[in-house]
Amino acid sequence: MATYVFKSVEDVLELAIQREAQAHEFYMQLASMLRHPEMTRVMEDLASEEVSHMASLEAIRDGDERFSDDVITNTGVADHLAAVPVHPGMSYTELLLVGIQKEDRSCRLYRQLAAAASRRDVREIFLRLAQQESEHKLRFEIEYELLTFGVRKL
Repeated sequence: MATYVFKSVEDVLELAIQREAQAHEFYMQLASMLRHPEMTRVMEDLASEEVSHMASLEAIRDGDERFSDDVITNTGVADHLAAVPVHPGMSYTELLLVGIQKEDRSCRLYRQLAAAASRRDVREIFLRLAQQESEHKLRFEIEYELLTFGVRKL
């Protein structure tokens, strides 16, 4: 894990805003690689959600908004996956697995940063950020399970 030094809550939120911007770019890059219109739309929707998260984090930083109290569960799918490389022509299943893994890494990072935080307010922010990442991960996991168990077909 990289070493992070935070001098203020604003520093924490700036990291989160940067990571949301990177996630937006990642999902747009995936969308540009895909051949299936439905998969492209899903990636573009996720990219759009990342922009919304950035705006929300900026509002929290500016004191205009607060974090939600929603609690997101974990299906555990990410705990049993081998790394899936990103490549043109990915299948929908591969795309879901890449998304699960990406969101899981972000969630774990924020939880590790929360555990290492000495200030309660900073720890709380990291835990809220981990919850937001868990929301996307859960979305991918549910879709993956629907495909895996034959409930949904492409």
